[in-house]
Amino acid sequence: MIRTDNTNLKKPTLPTYSDLAIGEKKENGGSIRKFKSGKKQRLTNNKTNNQPNPKIFIQNLAPFAIYTQQMTGIPASVTLAQAALESGWGKHAPGNNFFGIKGKGPAGSQSLRTTEVQQGEKIRIHDLFRKYHDPFESFLDHAKVIAQGRYLKHAMEHTGSAEAFVTALQSKKTKYATDPNYVQKIMSIVHKYDLEKYDSQNMVTVAMQPGVES
Repeated sequence: MIRTDNTNLKKPTLPTYSDLAIGEKKENGGSIRKFKSGKKQRLTNNKTNNQPNPKIFIQNLAPFAIYTQQMTGIPASVTLAQAALESGWGKHAPGNNFFGIKGKGPAGSQSLRTTEVQQGEKIRIHDLFRKYHDPFESFLDHAKVIAQGRYLKHAMEHTGSAEAFVTALQSKKTKYATDPNYVQKIMSIVHKYDLEKYDSQNMVTVAMQPGVES
């Protein structure tokens, strides 16, 4: 359940748009993973053919994940890993959608091509995905979809463990992702980049940036 008493929570400082790899320009014949920003992408390493830079991605977006953890209990480590996997470490977040959430968002919707797994086969489809005004709004909506959503809120009974939480997201008939290897992929990112350190209360105090109270 999302906290209603947020008087002691401070909103994290939003990175400027030049700090984030956000793009809405689609390449011809491209998919959801073929979006590039027209701005300088500081989430990527420009010296190595514009490859994603996980360190900068985590540094910029960890405050958002920590904030939503304080609001809902959703492990920040899982939120960061999901954002990294779904957006290709920030390279592909059309409409500021870092989580591949479908439907109509606060800034409308967009029709994109995506790959899904149905009956064990990968297929390419067009679908409507949410658009957001900024990355922080995407993180807030991601938390709401899980914590208050009809099909995923059961996972909130497993917030004490990153692995238990992401496993719960994939445990019912309606899953967070259609990829049968989703849990393994998320936990691989969590472990490789030591993201569970962001789940501790001490880290929350250190990582939150001064800002405007909710």
